[in-house]
Amino acid sequence: IYAESYSIGSPNIEALQQEGLPIHPFVTTAASKPALIESLALAIERRDLALLPDDILLDELANYRMERLPAGGYRYSAPSGLHDDLVIATALAWHACRFSAPSISFA
Repeated sequence: IYAESYSIGSPNIEALQQEGLPIHPFVTTAASKPALIESLALAIERRDLALLPDDILLDELANYRMERLPAGGYRYSAPSGLHDDLVIATALAWHACRFSAPSISFA
């Protein structure tokens, strides 16, 4: 299970880890977020990832933006007043599929 780690999310991650859940914090930075989002975009474009026809998810994906910043970097986010929670959740799920081996236990 991957969860975005940031100031208000960290206590939730710690609580879930204390319950024994295999939570992997994903630290969102200026370098990690573009890589995460670009990987998701490429997977969708190449049809490596099939999405359910969920109107809210598809709306968030359609509205998600990359903005070039004056210093030369980029910002990935939803426009003001809109949400990107499902975009990030989907990107983290894709990241988990790519970088985590499944763990199977019969204990």
